[in-house]
Amino acid sequence: MTPRSKVEATAGYGAEIVTYDRYNQDRTTLGQALAADRGLALIPPYDHPHVIAGQGQRARRSNSCEEPANSCVHRARRRGGS
Repeated sequence: MTPRSKVEATAGYGAEIVTYDRYNQDRTTLGQALAADRGLALIPPYDHPHVIAGQGQRARRSNSCEEPANSCVHRARRRGGS
């Protein structure tokens, strides 16, 4: 079960929280159904070409920052991406 603090923080950013029964439902199937119903693209959080390409673009922009180093903002990520 997801910690309440994480759910509340995510909702605080304006996200819609969709819960499911992990013993009787499959989250991938649920995600695909939600995406299909809403006309959205489902992009998994890790090994997906769009995610990898986005990280590459981020690095490219970071390396091309012409401002002084202390004026470029980069978000640090902990293990697990949280």
